[in-house]
This record gives sequence, structure tokens and C-alpha cells, in this order.
Amino acid sequence: MSFDKRLALIGKLLEHTRNGKLDWEETTNPDEFIISRNELSIAILKTKNSQNHNLYIFTITDEDGDTIDEFDDEVWEGDNDIFRMIAELHKLARGYAKGTEQALDKLLQSFEDTPF
Repeated sequence: MSFDKRLALIGKLLEHTRNGKLDWEETTNPDEFIISRNELSIAILKTKNSQNHNLYIFTITDEDGDTIDEFDDEVWEGDNDIFRMIAELHKLARGYAKGTEQALDKLLQSFEDTPF
């Protein structure tokens, strides 16, 4: 897969995640989140590289769980805009998978329901 297609994929994932169109799910790893579309899955994992900096790894698997492609953000080393985009995607994926919006709604509602 070319770098351009990988970047386009990340852009689409971010766009659709921002718009609430993707249902990210948790995996057994607390820093990895996954979605499935068209018999394929893509996971984003946040880990650390050898310099102890954040490293984001993308894995694309087929319906049998076989890895089709795997790449990380170091492909675009030095491009801070792409790194920020990937970090935002991971943060949003975490929020959707963990139900952050619903939790915030419940908390806000609890203040509306509680007289002071």
C-alpha cells in the first residue's frame, strides 16, 4: 500500500470518526481500538517506540484475522501535522469505544436533575 493511500485512509478514518460515523470498539489491549467494514478490520494501537515516544501502529486484517497490512506513524517521521492527526484519531477512537460522550451526557444530566 502506498504512503498516499495510507494517509488517505487515516484522513477518512478521522473525518468519519469526528462525524460519529464509525463504531470503534475496545480490544483486549487498553490502548488499541478497532473497527470493521466490508469484511476488513483496522486497528489503531498506541504504544512507545525505542526512544519512549508515542508510536501509533495501524493493522489491517481480513475476515479470517490475517494481517493484510501494518504500518506506523514513523513512516511520516518529522511531519507534525500527520502525527497530530493520528493522535487525534486515537483519542477520538478511545472516546467512542469507551462511551465518553454518553458518560458526559449522564454527568451533565445529573446536574440538571439535582437541585442546589
